[in-house]
Order: sequence, then C-alpha cells, then structure tokens
Amino acid sequence: MADRAAMRREVLHTDFLTPPILKESMLVLKKLGDAKVIAHEGYPQAECCRLSVGHPNAIINVSEAVGALSVVGNLGFNLFLME
Repeated sequence: MADRAAMRREVLHTDFLTPPILKESMLVLKKLGDAKVIAHEGYPQAECCRLSVGHPNAIINVSEAVGALSVVGNLGFNLFLME
C-alpha cells in the first residue's frame, strides 16, 4: 500500500485499525523514507484509527479522510416492493 501510494503520488486510507495493529503499522511505515503516514481518529478518545499513507508531497490536507453523514427527513414511510 505504501509503495503504491508513493509511486503514484496518491494518498490511500486503511480501514479502522485496532491499537496493537495501528502501533505495529506505524513503526513499519515510519521506516519507509518515501512514504508519509498520518493516523486519524474519528473523535479525540477513539480507540481505533485509520491511517493515511502517501508520498510526502501528496499528503497536504487529509482532514477529509474521515467524515460523517447526517440524514434528515421523513424516514417513517413504508416501502412496498412489487414483484
């Protein structure tokens, strides 16, 4: 993942990682000189985090890596499926 991100000069994101896997991943990825890694929590006390990995020049603003979606509306309707 780090090699692909560095070669293509793109930023890739992992799924949410548990603390032990996150720690080991950070140690391994920080040893790579051609890739930069940043950890993102969903909120300040979050246990699991995502990693963003990419070429150092490609990671400028990765604050959009984790987002939220709010759905508002009349969701109390019934949906009938026709066969």
